[in-house]
Amino acid sequence: MNRSPHWIIRTEIYSIYMIILQSTFEYVSCLAAALSASKSGGLMIRSEGSDLVA
Repeated sequence: MNRSPHWIIRTEIYSIYMIILQSTFEYVSCLAAALSASKSGGLMIRSEGSDLVA
C-alpha cells in the first residue's frame, strides 16, 4: 500500500499545475483582448474610475 501517498502527491501537483495553467490562460486572454483593442484604434485602460486612452 505504498502507492496511495504517491497518488496523493500526484493529484496535488496536478491541481497546482491546473491553477497555474488557468491563471496563465486568463493573463493571455486579457493580453489578447488588449492587443485587439489597440489594433482597432486605441487602447482603453480603465483604472480607478478614470479612462486613460493610450
